[in-house]
Amino acid sequence: LANWPCQRAASTAARMAGALSKTPVLQVRGLIAEARAYISMQEFNQGERLLGAAEHILEGNPSPELSADIDLAYSSLSYMLDKPELAADYAARGLHVLGLRPALPIRVRLLRNQANALTKLGRPDEARRSIDKGIELLAAVQDPKLSAELYLEDSRWAQAVGDNAAQVASGERVLAAAQELTNNQLVGLGHETLGLAARARGDHPTAWRE
Repeated sequence: LANWPCQRAASTAARMAGALSKTPVLQVRGLIAEARAYISMQEFNQGERLLGAAEHILEGNPSPELSADIDLAYSSLSYMLDKPELAADYAARGLHVLGLRPALPIRVRLLRNQANALTKLGRPDEARRSIDKGIELLAAVQDPKLSAELYLEDSRWAQAVGDNAAQVASGERVLAAAQELTNNQLVGLGHETLGLAARARGDHPTAWRE
């Protein structure tokens, strides 16, 4: 629901409980979720500090899936700091760490971030491959929010290459998934996508409405 203060409070409680119960995996999961909340609230230094603490715990308690999840968080942070090349590198690193392990939710998110960064770097062919790989896995994941996020990247790719019909189709998929979740942030992004597509084809009334 994009309620970052709630995520921050809940994940702080989770990682403290993980520490008290001497369960490193739960502690790391709490740290990652807490870091993501801070990053979403643009408190980047605190988010990076928590990710570093999670990495430190994993040094003695290896988990490829959690290491890849940390790379995912660093990738998102790098993109928000307008460092798309670093974002793409972290996404590739996370995919490498996963190897042949399915870990589908993390894998799809890494592909989403990779596509996002590659599109911004002007490498649409590579971005297309990442998007297609992610879309192939969506049926197995069954996560409307993740579907909306991936189709949002698909729409950004379509905008970058000038495919207006594909941009509209992806925008409609974003809206459908977002409305199923009642996620206002994604609903807004879906309407923005349709508005940008309308503006690109000269349909200014629709653009203003969206």
